[in-house]
Amino acid sequence: MTKRIAIFLTSVLLSLSPTFLPAQANSWTNATSGNWQDSSWSLGILPGTNQDILLTNDGWKAVAINPNTAQNFPETMTVNSITISSPSNSYNTLLLNYAGTETPLTAQSISVESNSTMTMLSSALFLNGPNGTTMQVGGEFNQTNSLVSGRQVNVGYIGPGVYNLDSGMVDVSNLWVGGGFYGIFNQTGGTNNSGILQLEGTYNLSGGDFNATAYFDYYGALFHQTGGNINVPVSIAGGLYWLDGGFNYGGAFPAGGDALQTGGTNFGSLGIASGGSYGYFTMSNGVSYAATISVGAEGAYAQWDGTQVAGSVGLTSGYVFRDDFRRGSFALHGGFLSVGGMSLAGGYWQDGGTNNAGTIQVLNTAPGISIGLGLGGGLLTADNISVSLGGLQQTGGCLIVTNLTANGEGPWTMTWYGPDINLLGGQLIVSNIDVEMDNFGISGTTVTQTGTLTLGSSVLWTGPGTYTFGALIPNNGVIVLGTNVNCQIHFADSSSQSWSNAFLSIRNWSGSVYGGGSQQIFFGSNSAALTPRQLSQILIDAPPGTPPHPPNGLPQEVYFARILPTGEIVPDTGAPLPLQMQISGSLSNGTMPLCIEGDIGRNYSIEVSTDLINWTWWTNQSDSTGTISISDCEATNFPQRFYRVRVLP
Repeated sequence: MTKRIAIFLTSVLLSLSPTFLPAQANSWTNATSGNWQDSSWSLGILPGTNQDILLTNDGWKAVAINPNTAQNFPETMTVNSITISSPSNSYNTLLLNYAGTETPLTAQSISVESNSTMTMLSSALFLNGPNGTTMQVGGEFNQTNSLVSGRQVNVGYIGPGVYNLDSGMVDVSNLWVGGGFYGIFNQTGGTNNSGILQLEGTYNLSGGDFNATAYFDYYGALFHQTGGNINVPVSIAGGLYWLDGGFNYGGAFPAGGDALQTGGTNFGSLGIASGGSYGYFTMSNGVSYAATISVGAEGAYAQWDGTQVAGSVGLTSGYVFRDDFRRGSFALHGGFLSVGGMSLAGGYWQDGGTNNAGTIQVLNTAPGISIGLGLGGGLLTADNISVSLGGLQQTGGCLIVTNLTANGEGPWTMTWYGPDINLLGGQLIVSNIDVEMDNFGISGTTVTQTGTLTLGSSVLWTGPGTYTFGALIPNNGVIVLGTNVNCQIHFADSSSQSWSNAFLSIRNWSGSVYGGGSQQIFFGSNSAALTPRQLSQILIDAPPGTPPHPPNGLPQEVYFARILPTGEIVPDTGAPLPLQMQISGSLSNGTMPLCIEGDIGRNYSIEVSTDLINWTWWTNQSDSTGTISISDCEATNFPQRFYRVRVLP
C-alpha cells in the first residue's frame, strides 16, 4: 500500500511540472529591406512566441513593423527576444513604423548592438522579461511619439549606446545609462517616467518632462539640462548635474558630486553634501527659487552671477573622519542673493554681489576658527545679525544691518584671530549694536550708526582712524585704544541714556588733557552731551606725566572724566589746566610755529621780548579746542625772540 501511494504521488508531480522548451532562433534572411510579416525568415514561419528573432545578416536594410502588421498579424509581435546587429560594412534597422499603441511589440529581451538601430514612430514596446536587464542598447535607439514600458533598459553596457527620445513616453522600472562602453541618453521631448535612472554616462535633457528618480554614482556621470522640465529631486552621489536651461522643480542634492547652474530656473531645494559625503554647487547664471539651501560639513556653495532666492540657508560643521573637523561653506562672489534667514555653523564669505538677508545667526563652533561671516566686498543687508561663539569680520564692501548683536564667553578671551566682531575695512551702516560678554574690534571700517552702542561687560578695541557711533550705553564696558596710534572716537549725545550704576573704562589712552591730542573721544558736540553723573562713571587710565588728581579713592593713574566745550572727554585733574606753551616744530621759511595748551573757552594774550626784561603785546587768541596753533612770521627779523602767554580776564 505504501509503495503504491508513492508511485501515485510521483505521477501527480510529474503531471503538474511545466514543459520548458528552448526558444527557437528565427533569422531574417533577406539582404534587403522588408516588412516583419514577409516570408524572409529562416524557420519558414513568421515571428511568434518562444522565438529568438535575429536581424543580423549582411546588407543595409530596415525591417518594418507597420499598421498592417499590428492589425493583421498581431500574433507575430510577441516574441522571446530580439537581437539587432550588423557585420562589417552592414547596417540593420528594426523600424516600428506607425504601428500604433494598441498592440505593442512585446519581448523578454532586446539587444541593439553596434552599427544597428531600432527606431519607433507612433508605436509601442513592452519589455516583459524577468527582473534585470530586458533591453540593451549598444547601438542607437530612436523614439518618436511612442511608448516604451516594462522592466529595464541599459544604454552603453554592450557597446557605445545612444538613446534618443524625441516624443512619447519612457515608462520602465529602471533605466541605466553608462556602462563600460559609455552610454548617452538624449531627450528632446516627450516624458521619461522611469522609476529610477542610474546614471554613469551622459543624459542630455533639452525638452520634455523628466520624472525619474535620478541617481549619479559615478564620477564621470553628466546630466546636462538645456531645456525641458525636471519634476523630481536630482540625487547626485557622483558626477555632475549641469542646469544650463529649462526648469528644475525638484531641486538638486549633490552628496558626493557636483551641481552647476549656468542658466535655466530652479524651483527646488538644494541639499549640498547632506548625505555626509562631499558635494558642491556652483552658480554662474540663471535663476533659482530654493525653499531651503543646506550645506553639510563637506559641502560648498559658490555663486558668481545669477539670482538665488531662498527661504533659508543652513551651514553645518562637525567631525568627519575622527579628529578631522570640517565645515560647510557658502561664497558669494557676484550676482544677487535674497534669503529669509541664514544659520551659519560653517563659513560664509562674500566679496562681491548683493545679499539681502532677513536674519543671520553666526553659530560657528569650529576649533581655532573664528570667522563665520566674512565680508570683503559687495553689499550685504540684513534685519538682524547675531554672533554667538563665532565671528563677523569685515574687510571691505558695505554692510547694512538694523540690529547687530554679539554674545560670547567673555571680553578678555581673545585668541590670535581677534574679536568676534572685527571691522577692518569697508562701510558699516547700522542702527543698533549690542555686544555682550564679547570683543568688538574696529580698525579701518567707516561706521554710520543711528541707534545705540551697548557694551555689556564687553571690550571695544580701536585701531588708527576716525570712528563715529551712536549714543553709548556702557554697562561696565571697556574701550581699549591702540598703542601710539592716532584715533578719534565720536559718540552721539548720550545724556538721555540710562547708564544705571555701570562704569565705562578707557584703557591705553594717550591723548592730551587739554583736548585735541592724538587720541580723542567725543560725546556729541558740546559739554551737555553727558550728565555730571555719567562723567563720574567714566574712568580713564592716563599716561605718565598727567597732572595728579586730588584724593578721590582712585589709583593715581586712573581719573574721572571731564567734558570740554567741544564734547571731548579728558582726564579730570580736579583743577584748571596749567597753561603751557611750546615750539611745535622747526623754523621754516622764516616762520616760528608755536603751540599753546590751556582751557577751552579762555582768551589768552601773547607777548614777545628780545631780552626777557621788556615785554610787548603781540596778539590775542581764543582757545576753542584746547590747543592754539600760531606762527610768528617775523621771528627772523630779530637776533633772538622770546614768547610768553597770559590768561585774560
